[in-house]
Amino acid sequence: MPGIARQPGATQSLARELSIASGARVRVAPDATVAWLGAFLGAPGIVVIAGTGSVAVGGSGKRLLRVGGHGYLIGDQGGGYWIGKRGLRAALAAAEGSGPPTTLTQAIPEAAGCTLDDLVTRVHRDPRDRAILASLAPVVARCGSGAHRDLVAGEIVVAAAVALAGLAQALQRRLRDGGICDSDLPVSKAGGVFSMPWLREEFCRRTGGRAPLAPPEVGAALLACC
Repeated sequence: MPGIARQPGATQSLARELSIASGARVRVAPDATVAWLGAFLGAPGIVVIAGTGSVAVGGSGKRLLRVGGHGYLIGDQGGGYWIGKRGLRAALAAAEGSGPPTTLTQAIPEAAGCTLDDLVTRVHRDPRDRAILASLAPVVARCGSGAHRDLVAGEIVVAAAVALAGLAQALQRRLRDGGICDSDLPVSKAGGVFSMPWLREEFCRRTGGRAPLAPPEVGAALLACC
């Protein structure tokens, strides 16, 4: 469950209620925890998760720390919502002449099936619907990659990779400073944003990131067995 770690005692309380209601032993954990379990099968490491939002979780054994995961209104740098929002901003700036030209001005309306103005109205009509802007992230990635990449879109993609790498680097420092590990831990990645090849390559170049050993579903199974 995303966000549940911020509420002290919430995981234990919900697990207890679900266990009573179902008659089965239930364990509850943040989604990032099961992604970490899957990525390293319980061994020490750091996983950076980038879907609609972004967060890094890592450590050794039961001593896990987190960096990021503050939600789309405050943080989630490098996540799909963040990328889509920046892409729409760039398209609007280019259309109004307050920013450099970019192919996003044409690509985003085509993908959204509406004008830029209509898209702005749609976002403001339901600001809690993060999928509207997050769905634009693949458009930004397509425009920002390839032999004829758009410079504006490319800068957004690189900025996202840098932000995600920064989560891993900050967590490495926290783990060392906290005495949880003596050296840098291996880094893995999870989430739909890493399906963008150029972003994934830039992230891996900066962090040495590798593919997870198993998906989060396997991590959930490991959690159930603990």
